[in-house]
Amino acid sequence: MPNLTFLPPAASPRRVLLSLFAVVLLLLASLGARAQSIDLYEGETPVEDQSEAARAAALPRALANVAIKLSGDPQAAQNAAIAASLGQAAQWMLDYRYREEARVENGVSLRTLSLIARFQPEPVDAWLRDSGLVLWSSPRPAITVWLGIDDGRGARLVAESQAQAVVALTRRAADRGIALLYPLLDIEDQSAIQVDQVWREDLTTLRTASERYGNRAVLAGRLQRNDNGWSASWLLLDAADAVQRWSDAGPDATALLARAGDAAVDAIAKRYARTALIGQPGRYAIAVSDIRSAPDFARLMAHLRSLALVRDIRVKGTRDGELQLELDLAAGLESLNAALAVSRQLQPLGAQDDAVPRYRWQP
Repeated sequence: MPNLTFLPPAASPRRVLLSLFAVVLLLLASLGARAQSIDLYEGETPVEDQSEAARAAALPRALANVAIKLSGDPQAAQNAAIAASLGQAAQWMLDYRYREEARVENGVSLRTLSLIARFQPEPVDAWLRDSGLVLWSSPRPAITVWLGIDDGRGARLVAESQAQAVVALTRRAADRGIALLYPLLDIEDQSAIQVDQVWREDLTTLRTASERYGNRAVLAGRLQRNDNGWSASWLLLDAADAVQRWSDAGPDATALLARAGDAAVDAIAKRYARTALIGQPGRYAIAVSDIRSAPDFARLMAHLRSLALVRDIRVKGTRDGELQLELDLAAGLESLNAALAVSRQLQPLGAQDDAVPRYRWQP
C-alpha cells in the first residue's frame, strides 16, 4: 500500500467581437477537455507484450470493456450479439497506446503492461443499440470520495494529492465510465470533517463537507489493516439517499479497492443507466436566463454539447434577458430534463405563455 504522505484601447468594434469570439472558442475547448476527462470509447486490457499478435488478440477485450462502460452493465460482454461482433474491434479502432506500471502485491514486485485502445463512436453506438443495450448517456455523476485508511500508522483521510495510493479504486471506476474526486483536505475540509466522522458514517457531516465539490454522489470508506490482511466498509450516498452499504475483507488492499469501485458504479448505474431515451427526436426551442458573460455562455455551450442526446445547437438570439436556443435532440424534452438533473447546472423553470421551456443557468 503506497504512502499517503483581459484589448488595446484603439481596437475597432470588429476586432473586439473577433477577440471575444476567440476567447469563447478557447473556453469551450478547455471546458470540453475537462468534461471528457474519461473517454467512454476507450478500453483497456492487459497484454503480454507490444507485438502485433498480442495487440490483435487484446483488441476484442478492449472493445468489450467499452461496451461495459457505455452501457453501465458489467455483464454487457455476455450479450450474444455483443460477443458475436467483438471481431470488428480492429476495424473500429481509432488509435492505441500502452501503459506499463510497477506495483507491489503481497510483498512481490510486479510489472504489468496494458493496451489502451480508442474506438469510433458512431459504429460502436449503433452496435450497442442493435444489440438491445441502452447507452448510458452523458453527463454521468462524478463521485466525491472520503476514504479513511489505517495501515497500522493511524487513521487518516486520503487527499487529492495522495490519490495515487488508491489508484485501483480510481481506475476501476474510470474503467466503468465514472470519475472519482478526492477532497483537497485543506483548512476548509479539515474544519468540516474528520476521519472518525467518515468511519462512523456521520451522514450530516459527510453531506455538508461534500457540498463544496458539487457532486450528488458521495462514497465514504474505511480501509484498515488487520491480522488477516485488510477489512473495508463502504457507504454510497446520492443526494439525500443512502444508496448502499457493504463490507469486504481480504489479504490484498488493491483488490478491495478495485471491488469497491465496481460496487459503487454498479449502484450508480442502477439509478441512472437504465433509463431509455423517451420523447420524440427533433428540434426544440428553449430559453436560458442568467447568462451574464462570455464565460457563462461558453460553459453553457460546453455543458449542452456534453449531453449525448444533444445533436446540434443553434443560437437564435436574445430576448428579454434570455438566450434563445434551438436544440436538435435525439429524444424529447423529458430526456433532456432527466440528463440535466445529474449536474443541476441548468435548472428547468417551466414554460410561459409562448410555451417555450425556460431554464436558469447556475454554474
